[in-house]
Amino acid sequence: MTDQMSAVQTPPIQTRDLGPPVSQLLRRDSVTIESWNVVPLTYHWSAPTSGGVFRIAGSAEENGRLIPWSLVLKVVRQPDVSNPHIGEWPSLYIPEPGRALPPTYWKREPLAYQSGMLDDLPEGLSAPRCFGVVRKSPTLYWLWLEDLVDDHGGEWTLPRYRRTARQIGRFNGAYLAGRPVPEAPWLQSGAIRAWLDEVDRHGEIERIIEAGWADPLIRETFPRTMLTRVRRCWRDREIFLSVLDRLPQTFCHHDAYPGNLFARRTRAGHEELVAIDWADVGGGSVGEDIALLVLAMDPSRKRWLRPALLDGRVFRAYTRGLRDAGWRGDQQAARLGYAGSVVLRKSCLDPAILLMQTVSGYLQGAVERRGRDAVRSRLAQEADAFSFALDLADEVRELMQCASGGLRARW
Repeated sequence: MTDQMSAVQTPPIQTRDLGPPVSQLLRRDSVTIESWNVVPLTYHWSAPTSGGVFRIAGSAEENGRLIPWSLVLKVVRQPDVSNPHIGEWPSLYIPEPGRALPPTYWKREPLAYQSGMLDDLPEGLSAPRCFGVVRKSPTLYWLWLEDLVDDHGGEWTLPRYRRTARQIGRFNGAYLAGRPVPEAPWLQSGAIRAWLDEVDRHGEIERIIEAGWADPLIRETFPRTMLTRVRRCWRDREIFLSVLDRLPQTFCHHDAYPGNLFARRTRAGHEELVAIDWADVGGGSVGEDIALLVLAMDPSRKRWLRPALLDGRVFRAYTRGLRDAGWRGDQQAARLGYAGSVVLRKSCLDPAILLMQTVSGYLQGAVERRGRDAVRSRLAQEADAFSFALDLADEVRELMQCASGGLRARW
């Protein structure tokens, strides 16, 4: 439900900053930068680790000839402890001595590009070309990245969802079929568990769920029967988490929702899938990477495809991608990983956060900013997604009963 966009300052770009990335982009030993302009890209900067994303376009001179160029600059920063968002979820952002790195570790994406692991991804998914990772200060990185243009203009049709799911399946399937999974201490691990633990760090979430459901706008939108099912999923969250832990593990983008995915044609004429925002990259279970593809709204917001409509189409295409990559594991394992991830996000985490926001007064603030009808429409979409995820929770329980006797032994 977050719709706030923080003010962001244009970074102090100098000509000397542009020389190295533009030279790499144009494949020249050196270039003379003639002119450039900076345009902030549409982006929600409320994330404490984001300093903004900008398109820098200009021209360079070579032998009296002007060459146009464009790059994307992503500014990544260490979270500010005074940020109110940090106050809500401290352990998700601030490293603690003696503990694993938090799931939203701010250096992860710069380190991923610096390591080279994003330069050699298997067929199915690629990262934007990186033309430089510059540490501007101990708390600030600049990432110079390829300026991507989506071949479909940001539109998402059912055939595109299917193609995308198959490409993600090929990406995940390559590691399931034997490609070594990258290892590094800063890679993502256990993000959903960390979020659930943080949300309930005071042990009051069940009381908050009950209190939030008493809000008139919530009562208008969400049936009372849904409350009982959400409570049950929340109490069963450890069961769902343990299922993901025991499934075959692969390498995941972990944020493969439509707004982060671009389609482009290769020189051979094939459609390539390019994913931006690798801040959550790391290990995960088979099926986990398509959960957000099904749940997230079309980034153009021109229409909303219901998760129930996408479910079977996306999952079948994903399993074809796994087979393309050579994985011959049980399809039910992929179904459990996908469905379990959807359940944890949309039957446990998102309802808890929504109702926490309701109790805290955020929902009423959204009504004042955007209008009651707009908020009610968005809540109706959430209700549809919650209902879909709650049905998947029942499916997961059935699959778990069928797989009793040891998940790892079977898959």
